[in-house]
Formats: sequence, C-alpha cells, structure tokens
Amino acid sequence: MDKSSKRNLHYTLIKNTSSLLTSQILAKGLTFVFYFLMARYLGDIGIGKYSFTVGLISILFIISGFGLDNLIVREVSINKNKASQYLSNAVTIKTGLSLVAILLLFIFLPLLGKSADVNKLVLLFCLTLFFENITTSIEAIFNAFERLHFIAIMEVSYNILKVILALFIKFYGGQLEILIICLVLISGIKCLFTQYILKRYFFKWHYIFKFTRLKTLLLKSYPFALMGAISIIYLRIDLVMLSTLIGDSITGQYAVAFNFITLFMALSYGFSRSFYPILSRLYHESRQAFFAAGEKGLNYLFAAALPIAIIITILAPKIIMFIFGSQFADSAIAVQVLIWTIPFLFMNAPLLRMLYSANHQNDALKIAIIGTIFNITMNILLIPRISFLGASISTVLSELLTFLLYYNKVKSVLNYHIRFNQTALAACLAIIPLALLLLVLQQWFWIITFICSILVYLFVFVLIGGIPRHDLIILKVLITKHILKERA
Repeated sequence: MDKSSKRNLHYTLIKNTSSLLTSQILAKGLTFVFYFLMARYLGDIGIGKYSFTVGLISILFIISGFGLDNLIVREVSINKNKASQYLSNAVTIKTGLSLVAILLLFIFLPLLGKSADVNKLVLLFCLTLFFENITTSIEAIFNAFERLHFIAIMEVSYNILKVILALFIKFYGGQLEILIICLVLISGIKCLFTQYILKRYFFKWHYIFKFTRLKTLLLKSYPFALMGAISIIYLRIDLVMLSTLIGDSITGQYAVAFNFITLFMALSYGFSRSFYPILSRLYHESRQAFFAAGEKGLNYLFAAALPIAIIITILAPKIIMFIFGSQFADSAIAVQVLIWTIPFLFMNAPLLRMLYSANHQNDALKIAIIGTIFNITMNILLIPRISFLGASISTVLSELLTFLLYYNKVKSVLNYHIRFNQTALAACLAIIPLALLLLVLQQWFWIITFICSILVYLFVFVLIGGIPRHDLIILKVLITKHILKERA
C-alpha cells in the first residue's frame, strides 16, 4: 500500500470515526438526559418497568435482525453494486422474522409472570421491531459506503426527539403507556427519514428480492444472527433476571447504573462501526495493513478506556447523587463495579471486527456463547445473594473472559500476535498522576475534577509518547487537509 493510499485510508478512518464518535457522544448524552428525566419522573419502580420493556424488545430486535446488518457492511463494502439486492433481501427476511418474534411474544410473555400493565407496554413497544429493522438495514448501506455522517445525523435527531418527549411528559404529565406509544411513533419517523436519505444521496431503492438467494443469504448471516442474539442477551439478561428474581425497584437501581455506563460505550461503538468496512477491505488488499490497523485500534481504545475506569470509580457516588438524587444512591456501587467492563469491552471491539473481516464469525460466535453462559451462571449464583452487585460482578468477569478468548483466537486463527505497544504503556504511566490528582481534588465539584483529570491525563499521555510521532504527523496533515477542504 503506497503513501497516498495510506493517507486516504487514515483520512477516511479519522473522518468517519470523528463524525460517528461525535454523534454517539451527543446521542448517548441525550439518551442519558432522557433517562435522567424519566428516572426523576417515574421513580425506581417505573424506570424498572421501562427497562424491562426495552430490554426484552431489544433481545427480540437482535434476533429478528438475524445479523444481516453486519453481512451487508462486509459484502457491500467490497462490492457496492450489490447494495440494492442485499437491502431488499435483508428487509424481507427481517420483516418475516419480526412477525414470528411478535407471535412468540404473545405466546410466552404471560409465562414471565409480569403484571398486566407491563405486558401491555411490551406488546405496544414491539411494534418498533418493524421500523428499526428497516432503519438499521439502510444504515448498514451508509456504513458500507463509508458515509457515516448520515448515521450520525439520524442518531442525534432521534435522541433529540426523545428528550423533547421526555420534557413534555415530565412537565405536562403522562403515563408510561403514553411514553411508549410516542417512542413507537418516533421510531416510525426515523425509518421514513432514513429512506429519504437513501433515495436522495445514494440510490433509488428498487425492490429486488430473489428467492434463490434467500438460502445463501441466511447461511451467510446466521453466525452474525446468533452473535447478535447472544450479545444482546449478554448485555440485557441481567436486567431481565433482576426484574424476575428481585423486583422492579432493584432493577431500577441497576438500570440507572447500566445506562450511565453505556455513555462511555459511544467511544468504542463509533470507532468499531467506522473501522469495520475499512478492515473488511484491508483483509483482501493488504494483510500487513490489516494487522497494523487492528493492533493500533486495540492500543488506542485501551488508552481511552483506562482513565475512564479510574475516574468514574472514584467520582461515581458524587455523580449519581448529583444527577439522580438520593433515591438512586445505591446505583453508585453498581457503577463503580460496572465501569471496569469498559477497558475489556473497548479492546474486544477491534478483535471482534478482525475476526468478522477475516470470515471467522463462527469462532467469534463460540466465544460469545461461552461468555453468555458464564454470565448467566454467575447471575444465577450471585443475584439471589448480593442483588444487583452480583449482576455487576458477573458482567465484569464475563467481559474479562471474553477478552482473553478473543485475544487468543486472533492469535491462533489469524496467526498474528497483537502486541501492547508504547501507546498502552504510556496509558498505564499517565494514570498515575491522574489518580493522584483525583485524590487531591476529591472535595471539589465533580465536573471540575473530571475535566482537570482528563486534561492532566492527555497532557502526560502525549508528553511521554502515547501517540507515536508518525501518527501525530499523519494527524496534522489530515487536519490541515480537512481545514483547507472546508475553506475551499
């Protein structure tokens, strides 16, 4: 790969990552505001019911999506002429699976033993399955074309509408049922707007469904489908198990902690989503560049995750008390434990995308199944004994196990040993002054402490060589190129 190609690759990665990362931070921030308003209005029991509803439908959404979005990104990024065909087949399959999921929901929902009002909320919210499955299929096309700013626009707009809805319900009153109905309507609006963007800026979607390709598509996507189902069960099963074994009040406490932690997942998500189509191309074009990109991604994500874990562990009680009030004070304990999933989750992102790009999704699936079984087993053992703290510990241990298995699998099947380089070492050294500063400034207002800690970490990290010189040069060139392009 020549220097020009490398620069274009870095420019595309930085542009897509920055736009999606910015949108994810904004979207997660808006989601957090939405959750904050709803927690204040609904209380721990109400937010527990809401979290159970969203968690259950999230599981069905992943199952009905059948992993087709990951397949679209990988295949269309290699051959963009197949976009309309893949989109048509994906939407057809997803719609059929959504109908099956809703039918199964009607049959099995009463067996969970929830109250009639919760069952009604779930049945209303399941309508989002149709809208969201179409939306994510089209967004996969945006991703494959490496034009992620459209996804960014959609995510931010969707969450702004949610916050407006939350403000209206909080200040003018409204039941949880009204909230769910409005969320379904917002999902429908998002779906229509996504189709407009597709037609306006990409291509006019002609429905091209070929039944003969259905079997091939299903065979290619089923590992992604199982992976998605396992992943969402892994992330949401603790909420469902807490609600069933302990009750909605405790689930509400844990849900606040869990949703707070998801704020920081935006960094990993933005990088991973922009990284995937590039990795898919590199695997076929240059194995050396493929492995170098994966290694670089893992080290930078580790460097981003480590200070987050340290800062939140120390500041969690103040943050939770300030934002949610004394009613959710116990959530701080769960936050202090759950935040340590972030380093492992961040490092898992590039490892998983490397396996996907190299067509080793079956290996990734086996690891995800092991991690989920471990998580469920630990939840069964710990939740009855130590409540939501047990769910928190189970999640951290499961993420650690998953990381070790992914790391070893990349080494064995791709025959490459990913190294922790100077970036990771600099991160470990830079957290020492960060931790000392946190201890000194504990009595200060937490926002000031948070900002000062981040600035000190970044300064020390760059000073001791956390960002290699050649990366700084490339970054400077690309930023200059971007500024000149904007001015032109």
